[in-house]
Amino acid sequence: MLEVALEREVDGDLFLQDIGQGFGFRPGSFDGAIRRPIRRHHRRTVLNRFFTTLYSALRNPSRAVLQFYPSSDDQIQLITSIAQRAGFGGGIVVDYPNSKKAKKVFLCLFVGGGGGGQQHQLPKGLETEDEQVPFERRREKEKKRDRSGKRKALKDRDWILKKKTLYRQRGKEDVPRDSKYTGRKRKPTF
Repeated sequence: MLEVALEREVDGDLFLQDIGQGFGFRPGSFDGAIRRPIRRHHRRTVLNRFFTTLYSALRNPSRAVLQFYPSSDDQIQLITSIAQRAGFGGGIVVDYPNSKKAKKVFLCLFVGGGGGGQQHQLPKGLETEDEQVPFERRREKEKKRDRSGKRKALKDRDWILKKKTLYRQRGKEDVPRDSKYTGRKRKPTF
């Protein structure tokens, strides 16, 4: 997730830390928090320290979204109860609840209400595989691969022909002519 933020050149600072250490930040330092998936579930004391320090580090009003993979309903109940005890509002959002492979569980937490009596509304989870998820880069990368698992050639014949026509439109003089050999691989013994 930090790599994606660096790719998109997000404003602000990025930071990586284990959840059991808590946060050493001044209260109200952050506008929001996103946590990558939790694979290993921690003890109650570690989760309590995590949620209390996260609550104090977030500004009022703000949000936090945490993805995790619970093995049972008891784990979901434990994590949400510890978060609510720390002062958070919110709940669980499940994407693809009927799928075993694509099912994702998110804990959406809210700090404060803004003072205007506003109720925070949980986002709806995705129901079907056909729904488009914005910024899902993994699927885009998989589409660029052919069936054998190799990447598709970026500079294939079509790309070369487009570049040549673009250069001709711009008035470049030394553009090679198109032939049946355009875009073919050369033999190793050139």
